[in-house]
Amino acid sequence: MTDNNIKEQIVNLINTVKGINLKEEDYDEHLFSSKIDLSPRDLVYVFLKIEELFKTKIPEENIINEDFITINKITEIVSSVR
Repeated sequence: MTDNNIKEQIVNLINTVKGINLKEEDYDEHLFSSKIDLSPRDLVYVFLKIEELFKTKIPEENIINEDFITINKITEIVSSVR
């Protein structure tokens, strides 16, 4: 699976959770920004769904270091742990 496939699935998940239509220019937006507006609860849901979807575990350090905060960063994390 390529990074673009991973990113597409992450974008589709966030679009579904928020009922929005993210564009490529939004992929570096902070997930809590007013543009994407994920709540902490939404972020936990997205996190768990990503682990399920990609059959992987995201290292705790990626959460503590606040790496899991943009679509592009999440894509990098998922790519690195697969």
